[in-house]
Amino acid sequence: MDRIGRSVVNVTNLFSQLTEYNLEIELLDQPIDSSTPVGRYTLTMLSATAEFERELIRDRTRDGLARAKKNGKIGGHPKIELTNYQREKIKEILKENPNISNRQLATQFIGISPNTFIKLAKEEKYIK
Repeated sequence: MDRIGRSVVNVTNLFSQLTEYNLEIELLDQPIDSSTPVGRYTLTMLSATAEFERELIRDRTRDGLARAKKNGKIGGHPKIELTNYQREKIKEILKENPNISNRQLATQFIGISPNTFIKLAKEEKYIK
């Protein structure tokens, strides 16, 4: 049920639209049939529970992020920087072939995407 809609209103609207086309929902893994009053009630209760769980998860996530921020932790990916080895290798390659394209230069470095490599190399003024 939590995959059908984000709220009871969403699920109710979906079922109303389906009913307009004379379509009903029957869950295959559960004995719930939206064509019956008990089935509609059950689907409404399940969607309310799914919405409640979603909101709990959202609140817990926000609380956890706020707690981490308060403790000085920063979320996201760690900042990527060129290593000293990569810097030296860039200098060597550019010395041997000053006309090499940025893309060709980037492909000589394994473990870092070409776009990220080019961005970092430009930031450090190794390439234009």
